[in-house]
Amino acid sequence: MKSVRLLIGVVIVLGMANAAVSAVNAYDALAYETGTIVGETAPALGFTGAWGDGGNNGGIVTVEATSLTYEGADSAYQDASGLFQVHCPGWNGGRAGRFLDTDPNGTFAGYINANGNIGKPGQTIYMSYLMETSKAELFYAFELKRDSLGDDGAILYIGNDYDGSGELQVCAYRNKALDANLGVQFQWLGAMTPNTTELIVVRIDFGTTSDDVTVYRNPSLDAEPVMAPHLVGAGLLDFDGITMAAWNNGPRTAYFDEICIASTYADVVKFYNKADRAQNVAPLDGAVDLIGAPGVTLSWNAGTGVTPTGYKVYFSDVLDDVLTADAAAYQGTTTSTSLPIATIETDTTYYWSVTELAEPNDISGVVWMFETEKTYPVPVNQPVSQEVFVGENLSFTFDVTSETMESYQWFDDSGMLIDGGNISGTQTKTLTITGVQIANEGDYYCEVTNNAGMISSNTVNLFIKRLVGHWNLNQPAGSDPNVAWQDLSDSGNDLQVAPAYTMPTAFTWAEGADGTANGALVFDGQFVLGTKKLDGTMNDIPIGDEAFTISVWVKPDEFYNRGIIGWGNYGNNLQVNAVKFNHPSEIWHYWWNADFGANPGYSMADGNWHLVTITYDKDTSTRKAYIDGLIRNQDTPPNHEVQTSENFLLGKTGWPHELMAEIYDGVMDDVRVYNYALSAIEVGQMYTAMAGGDVCVVPPTYDLTNDCKVNLDDLARLAGEWLECGLVPTCVN
Repeated sequence: MKSVRLLIGVVIVLGMANAAVSAVNAYDALAYETGTIVGETAPALGFTGAWGDGGNNGGIVTVEATSLTYEGADSAYQDASGLFQVHCPGWNGGRAGRFLDTDPNGTFAGYINANGNIGKPGQTIYMSYLMETSKAELFYAFELKRDSLGDDGAILYIGNDYDGSGELQVCAYRNKALDANLGVQFQWLGAMTPNTTELIVVRIDFGTTSDDVTVYRNPSLDAEPVMAPHLVGAGLLDFDGITMAAWNNGPRTAYFDEICIASTYADVVKFYNKADRAQNVAPLDGAVDLIGAPGVTLSWNAGTGVTPTGYKVYFSDVLDDVLTADAAAYQGTTTSTSLPIATIETDTTYYWSVTELAEPNDISGVVWMFETEKTYPVPVNQPVSQEVFVGENLSFTFDVTSETMESYQWFDDSGMLIDGGNISGTQTKTLTITGVQIANEGDYYCEVTNNAGMISSNTVNLFIKRLVGHWNLNQPAGSDPNVAWQDLSDSGNDLQVAPAYTMPTAFTWAEGADGTANGALVFDGQFVLGTKKLDGTMNDIPIGDEAFTISVWVKPDEFYNRGIIGWGNYGNNLQVNAVKFNHPSEIWHYWWNADFGANPGYSMADGNWHLVTITYDKDTSTRKAYIDGLIRNQDTPPNHEVQTSENFLLGKTGWPHELMAEIYDGVMDDVRVYNYALSAIEVGQMYTAMAGGDVCVVPPTYDLTNDCKVNLDDLARLAGEWLECGLVPTCVN
């Protein structure tokens, strides 16, 4: 048994003299997604249209995940339903409701009067609900409405809307024009205890000129109580909608659940079990993942103290059909306490009920449910992370197999995706991004849903290969010096003289590596450039084990232990990314305990420009050092573990607190940082674009003359040695 909470569950039962028109005419378990109920249009038996705002603030009327139950209510589908909550945080409040389907040929056939409302003379209606309120005094109510969900449509309410006494009241035709705010008919029903569940059944006997109302509080489930009506001659109470409200003198909360309309008292309380109903069922009520091969046998025992002459069995995957005892759910009448169902489907919830045939009245049963085996979508191919350049096209595909119809929905870091812009296929198995932009970078995944439920794909990454920092260090004549260290990439990594260093009285520029006047900045060994961000970081600069390329044109005046560029946590193993001159013939790249040097075979203390390039390809774990466009060294170091882009400095490496350690002295031009490893060809092109001429980046295999091509000269060398033999002793003899 679930713990008891203060709840309102509503059941309305209609009856006609000597005849039951329908087992259940309307039912709503409120099993919606949690959140605001106004605007909710989920189908519910006997209801039509959307839930509407009944006045003031419909936004505070919500469906909550918990379910309201009453003593004896053990139906699993009821326990899994939602909770209608009206929360009034202060004065005023909220009300929400829904109209009933009054189509004369619908579920209320035979109950519609000449005005098109529910309440045809000669009928009896039973209205039942579970109610909880956090405060017993005014105002909270369950209400019947006609034509309008607002105050002007009020026909009958059960709640507290007078004098704040804490008692429950029933009021017909609430009339706000009266000083006491009472209706044509009014009566107290006794004290209401806050935070306590009550089952209330309201009976309305419809007449030709006026109607009578009887209210049962927590009545017996075995038989309708016998008592005099509380309101006699209360006017015509025919209605076409219901509302639930909490108002004034907040904070207060009222709860409602299990709204139902049926044709007899027994049916109105059929969701609450009692001893004489069929019991001890198999499959167990609420069973999940039931495997039927291919069908299932339903079985039960007769209720206590009952000897039925037979049983009517209703079974369907449509709850409404079982509730209304529809012919589509009727499986026949049997004298046995079991009934085989030949075929059941996977991924389906089934509902069933057994009515015992007994004298003097048949005993309708509660509704049980079970869920068959879930056959979730099965992944066949997962999407794969991709690295692309801006402007390229790409697609992610998540292939699945599914026994039932599946639907797709793609997501990125920001949430659910919709088609638009350069993104399409958001609800198909293949997501397409046309003309990729930096804004598209991030993580992506797909959710696939079928009748069984939802699965998610692997999360994959869209990585934009791009320049993440570019400082050309040019100083156009007459321009602000800060122009020289603006970031020309899209990452916004503008630099400034690092605060801990000496700001020069004036900056000095020299001719750049490409011959541009004022195209290179002169570092005097006193200042360095660092980030302008207050948190000390740089945007998009590679960290962790991410791939990178660092490229700098240098013409130093000093060579021994002179830093060029670096960032990270100095002194911590593998957490640094730094490039410096070790001596005139060697560039040194270090990660702190994973260091290596590169020597071009000549001294760089020659007064000329030299291009220093370091690349790291994370896919092959290969680090390469280039000098003047050619590979000078490479290795496969342990994974890089740079934790941060802090301590980013241009013109210095080494311990930040050792201000003048590893500081650069000389001229520097065109500094670049990429988030991927440039190829040898790309590095060579970058060198020749500035320096001119050509370099032999990758000598062909049969280039015997070292001219970076295979031609007749190489063939002549091969021919000249065609018959030479060094095999001993054959060739010697």
